[in-house]
Amino acid sequence: MTDHDDLTRDFASDGPTRGPSAGSLPKIISFSALVKCGDEVWIEHGGSLYRLRRTKQDKLILTK
Repeated sequence: MTDHDDLTRDFASDGPTRGPSAGSLPKIISFSALVKCGDEVWIEHGGSLYRLRRTKQDKLILTK
């Protein structure tokens, strides 16, 4: 088992997801597993940083 196996679940019936395709299901990652301790995580994508945080009302907000 790899380090990320405990963070993701693959619901596709044909084994590991090989990328987006018609009929494939997404991987599910719980927010609590993503942040481990705290209420936010920073994500780098396309040279930009994004902040994903949980509010006191238990909502998620993604900001650039």
